[in-house]
Amino acid sequence: MQEPSGAPNPKRRWQRRQDDAHSNGGGHPPPERRVECKEEPPADTEMTEACGPAVCVIGGGPSGLGCCRRLCDAGMRVTLIQESRGLGGKLCTKFVNGKDDPRLHFDMGVQVLNPTGKFAEELEGVVKPWPLPGRFKRISCSGDWQKWSIKETKDLPVDGLVVGTPSMSAIGRHLAERCAKLEVHASEMQ
Repeated sequence: MQEPSGAPNPKRRWQRRQDDAHSNGGGHPPPERRVECKEEPPADTEMTEACGPAVCVIGGGPSGLGCCRRLCDAGMRVTLIQESRGLGGKLCTKFVNGKDDPRLHFDMGVQVLNPTGKFAEELEGVVKPWPLPGRFKRISCSGDWQKWSIKETKDLPVDGLVVGTPSMSAIGRHLAERCAKLEVHASEMQ
């Protein structure tokens, strides 16, 4: 099908494919086919035929990695497509002198996390408490840009706050490593 301009209409093309898929006599979608894998399929066999559905997840941030974990745990074949070099999304770290010199680095996105429940358990070994009590403050100021002053400072609670070690980007790598047989495609992995 085409638009009046002569260009194909992608929505109609999708609708036509959907209609073709449902034309199995009763107008209902075909029954779902599940196959359980007991061993690795032969190299010339498509994984979707041998082991059920293959899934592609776009984005290696915390949500994408969480999705990959659930899908991998369900026994699906999962491919993760990541636009940037590393995993973790906004849990990223920039090394001033390159990764070979980790002494000077900046966590560019998320500065601290407050994980709870299963997420906190997943992060064991890759995070540490931070900041120390008394180092996290709320500062209230008064005045304008020309003349201002600090009106009040107040300590904020730090219970449960953590950072990734040795950097925040370690969290993304850690979460990906916990996904069995996850296939990752990224521009350049760090």
